[in-house]
Amino acid sequence: MRPDQLPASNTATRHGNMATRHGRSGCDQRELPDAVAAVASPPKSGSAARTLTYATMDELSEKIRALIARRRQLVNTCTQEKNRGEQAFDDYISGSLSGFIASFEKALQEIDEVIEHHINGAPALKKKADLLVTVPGMEKSTAMFLVEELPQLGKANRREIASLIGTTPVNRDSGTFRGKRMTGR
Repeated sequence: MRPDQLPASNTATRHGNMATRHGRSGCDQRELPDAVAAVASPPKSGSAARTLTYATMDELSEKIRALIARRRQLVNTCTQEKNRGEQAFDDYISGSLSGFIASFEKALQEIDEVIEHHINGAPALKKKADLLVTVPGMEKSTAMFLVEELPQLGKANRREIASLIGTTPVNRDSGTFRGKRMTGR
């Protein structure tokens, strides 16, 4: 089924990391801010390359964000079913779970096609996604997620992007206590 043939009910919600799902390592956390900052800024106002109006970009952005959220839900549900499959001792249950897993993986492929179709429809988003995919370890699904969830791409420098995505070291200090500096939460 082509992306433009999918029913509207398939447009829904969040991102899962395909790199870890397929057993491959993703982009290194230390490289991500540099890779994200390397994305070119959008075309200047009045440029012939800008084909979508702001209202259309907002609508498109909401659609893509909803699709990414739905994708994340599918990845989480698929992971849950795979974990249940490891616990199943009955052949019927194993077969039933395998059927569900196959349908979830098919739905993931379809939703990836729809997201890619929407991103390819906006030249500015496509340009950013194409540039991000050139980073070693960066897959299309991660690039699509970053393009949608970080509209600051091309506008913020690498330190600001690192802070936004949570890879900037944070001081764990309190009073006179000096804690360890770490990234994340």
